[in-house]
Amino acid sequence: MPQIQNKTKLLVHMALFVALEIILSRFFSINTEIVRIGFGWLPIVVIATLYGPVIAGATWAIADVVGFFLFGAGLGPYFPGFTLTNFIGGVVLGLFLYKRPVTVVKIVLTVLLLSVLSLGLNSVWLNILFGRGFWIVFTSRILQTAILAPLQLILIWVVAAEKSPTSETLRRLAV
Repeated sequence: MPQIQNKTKLLVHMALFVALEIILSRFFSINTEIVRIGFGWLPIVVIATLYGPVIAGATWAIADVVGFFLFGAGLGPYFPGFTLTNFIGGVVLGLFLYKRPVTVVKIVLTVLLLSVLSLGLNSVWLNILFGRGFWIVFTSRILQTAILAPLQLILIWVVAAEKSPTSETLRRLAV
């Protein structure tokens, strides 16, 4: 019976964080055709800390698909490349934050990899989707990364670091 309860708890947590990601990404972010600045990644940091890379990747991918089909991107058709990028981003978060001591170096590496994913893969997807030159898309997304990277560094530390005020609360939530 405990396994069923744990699976149920996992599904409830995934649904909660999918909903939070959709709300933060779709309603509380700045969106243009090429740039999205928001906090939709923050619920994925929490679930990566609680459940690891596969669950975090799946949660972010599900949130992307569900969010698009419920509310649309408003700027174009559904494109699975963004879902792939989100899945990989969730995996990266889980690999660095799950059941391991979280250090400043790990957070910096995590943010660096997330930035490379956003700048690199998402620029490729936008180039394919809208037919603009890769470097034009890439350079216009540098501002997004410059704004988000410091916020990610600080907020990932607050959420995931061992000695942060929220880490003990999160660990109790997962039990």
